[in-house]
Amino acid sequence: MIIIIIKKKETKKGIEKEMETKKEVEIEIEKEIEIEKEKEIEKEIEIENEKEIIKNENELKLKGKEKGKEEPNENEKEDRNKENDDEDEDEDEDGNNNNNQIVYNCFTLLLIIHEMIGNWQILRNLYLSSTEIKKDKSISIFDQEPKISQNYISSQRLISKIRQQFSSSLYSIANIFPNWIEDIFYSDFSRLLPFKLRHYYFQLASLGILRSINVFQNSLDQSSINNYKQKKAMRIPRYKVRIDRETILQSALKIFSIQQIYEESILEIEYFGEKGTGSGPSQEFFYITSLELRNPKLNLWYLPEQNISEQETNENENENENENENENEKKEVNENEKEKEKEREREREKEKDLTGKFNPVFSTFGLFPRPINPNEENTKILQLFEFMGSFVAKSIMDKRICDLPFCDLFLKYALGDSPKISDLNIIRPTLAKTLEQFLEIIQKKENGEKNLKYNNIDIRDLFLNFTLPGYPDIELIENGTNILVDLDNLKEYVHSVYDHFLNVGIKHQINAFVWGFNKIFEITTLKVFQISEIQSLINGEIEPWDEKLLNEALLFKHGYHSSSFVSKYLIQVLSEFTAEQQILFVRFVTGSPRLPIGGLRNLKPQLTVVKSVNRGENADNTLPTVMTCHNFLKIPDYSKKEILKKRLLTAITDQCIGFHLS
Repeated sequence: MIIIIIKKKETKKGIEKEMETKKEVEIEIEKEIEIEKEKEIEKEIEIENEKEIIKNENELKLKGKEKGKEEPNENEKEDRNKENDDEDEDEDEDGNNNNNQIVYNCFTLLLIIHEMIGNWQILRNLYLSSTEIKKDKSISIFDQEPKISQNYISSQRLISKIRQQFSSSLYSIANIFPNWIEDIFYSDFSRLLPFKLRHYYFQLASLGILRSINVFQNSLDQSSINNYKQKKAMRIPRYKVRIDRETILQSALKIFSIQQIYEESILEIEYFGEKGTGSGPSQEFFYITSLELRNPKLNLWYLPEQNISEQETNENENENENENENENEKKEVNENEKEKEKEREREREKEKDLTGKFNPVFSTFGLFPRPINPNEENTKILQLFEFMGSFVAKSIMDKRICDLPFCDLFLKYALGDSPKISDLNIIRPTLAKTLEQFLEIIQKKENGEKNLKYNNIDIRDLFLNFTLPGYPDIELIENGTNILVDLDNLKEYVHSVYDHFLNVGIKHQINAFVWGFNKIFEITTLKVFQISEIQSLINGEIEPWDEKLLNEALLFKHGYHSSSFVSKYLIQVLSEFTAEQQILFVRFVTGSPRLPIGGLRNLKPQLTVVKSVNRGENADNTLPTVMTCHNFLKIPDYSKKEILKKRLLTAITDQCIGFHLS
């Protein structure tokens, strides 16, 4: 039985194998038939194509014979095809160029309108100062203010396209952007983009890979970041240093001599004998150090008191004719000087040195380098400017706020702009006016005119020598102290004064500043901002407060909410503060008297008010305290608004030095 069964199975298997082989053979036969059919079809197509080619050639020959022309050969055909292709490419390029020119013209028009609105008052003054306009009493466009602001003059389509590029993590973190992105951000057209967009690009492109990751991560929706550990891994490392508050400038110089300070870590400062740590002491370090750099004894800055030199006073004493005109001019100058002096004193009161040792250098036009003699040893001054460059760059990178209100000219020169003769009007208007009159005398001499006197006084009788006005120790030429200025060398004298004030006397300081700055990041990357925006990045902002702004900016937690009595008291008290009291409050809470760009609303972390825990003490007898590292303001549960105001003023005025309250 077993053998039979096996045979039956074998017979079945044999039959199945035969059936499979038959099917395989049939399939192969069908494939061969299909291949042969395809070959036959291809042959037929080739025959038909050859017939059509022969017909076309015959027709061309007949047409050529009829017209008496020879048929072009294959080379001529290829040349004609190439010419046609080149013409098509030229047409495409012309079309693209036309489109690019149209886009460029549109952006240029937007930029012109943007600048006109921003400089409307200047244009209006120029318009009204015209003598022809004074006679014409017709209505002009300058009789009204612009109905739109600069913020409305922008290209939303361009902004959305740029944001689309920024949404890619590969582009943003690796700083791989199309060329047109960089072309726009570093051109005049960047003014059509909002500050936040330009600041975001600056952080991605300029401050290193760690900050690029951090900034990109912060821009994402927090709900998309579910892994806390992953978020913590992107935290920028800290470099902590403990210093002595009494020798803060010397400590700062030592800190910036350490190589680690130029890496991508965030600098954090602690003070000996104080409990405070984190962003508060670090922020105060940048603020106090910036004040130390404005010490008049360092001789770094041009002092406004030197606007009138000894030579200019001698010159004024010799002016006896045209007394009426000169006296009127002197009165106007004196009045302007008095107003500037009052403003200067007000600013000094706001920015007194914490130790009370000196009043920081202040000028209405900003901090501008004091001219130096390039032939003398100036190592200490240049070292301080180099340190200052690294210090300012680090403050921008770490988002700290300084108190170094630079002159706009200083920042422009540091960014690569060339000096202009008219720039002297900003820092020394009196001297600039005198030099302009000297230039007029030089022009008259070149034209062959005879009246070559300055206010009816011979140039030689002014007793000027070849030294820099206000700086008798700086000679404009060799042995300049003993060389008097006359008509023959007046041109050389004028150009030498301009050159020393705007070029030779300050270029070494500016170069040192740029050199130190570039150790942290390239200063040219700041060109995405306007000068006023760079000033705000360095020095922050001061904004007026009202109850609406405070309600939006302050966050109440841990015992208080927006409708609590103490919360309402605090809002009312802060809105009633004077400008000086607001500065003290901001410094008490953050460590700096100034706020970042955007004011209180843009303070990070958000200014948070929490309830102070009193251990058995009466709340009315205790003072508010702060945690500057988190911008936490701890307010006791005061019973009255008047008590809150009194205790808060005591805290911000008497307890603002040091971090013992932490």
